[in-house]
Amino acid sequence: MTIARPWFDVDTGPEAEFTTAQITLLQWFKFLNPADGERIELVVMAGGKLHRVAYAMSLSNVFKLAAEAEREPGFQGAYCVPNILSTECVRRCKPNLWWGPGVGRARDADVTHRRVVYIDVDSVREKGVNATADEKEAAGAVASQIESALLDHPDLCRCNIGPGMSGNGASLFVALHPKENTDALTSAIKDLLTDLAEQFDTPAAKIDRCVHNASRLVPLFGTHKRKWPHSPERPHRFTAFNPCPCIRRVFAERLFHGI
Repeated sequence: MTIARPWFDVDTGPEAEFTTAQITLLQWFKFLNPADGERIELVVMAGGKLHRVAYAMSLSNVFKLAAEAEREPGFQGAYCVPNILSTECVRRCKPNLWWGPGVGRARDADVTHRRVVYIDVDSVREKGVNATADEKEAAGAVASQIESALLDHPDLCRCNIGPGMSGNGASLFVALHPKENTDALTSAIKDLLTDLAEQFDTPAAKIDRCVHNASRLVPLFGTHKRKWPHSPERPHRFTAFNPCPCIRRVFAERLFHGI
């Protein structure tokens, strides 16, 4: 049995076999709910800079591209743009293949609609190192507090929110009905991040106030984060995403007034 939408072109029946990485990728893209024929930008970072770019059109190709990404020399992390991109942007190269950095990547002006609100919580640590277990746990604790606060909103429930672990921190995503990308919406998300930071920042974990831009890269959940050197105390980690089985989308107008 398959999910009855062409983007999800993999067998998801009870006897289907997936790796842990593939299960996570499936959960992440079910949360994004890409439309038939949509292309989603994927990015590989290596050596501290853009290394590869691809535009995926199906889950099976995401599985393939993610596996290929992790084998790239100097791989530090794989990312994606969760919002909806213009036709002109995604057709700059043939889909479902990795291309070199000369292809470039999406800009804010290339995003036509937003479908998530992204909240990123990072552990406070010295530069150039991965988080320890305690540092990572501190970020997770702040994310849990934010999630509880969001659930106080009358139009939000757990089915609207997807929690993620990025490797060195934690994140939350609010699933939106696709909403036209406007300056007013960007400003509203920016204000939300500022308000949350003022309420929930701790000495051990901080909310990133700068992830409000529409083309912001987020982890390609289901891949590893290898940004800094590995050690037993500060290891490379697998990125995780654990939404509710039943995902519901909320109208942005319910969350932000005047957009």
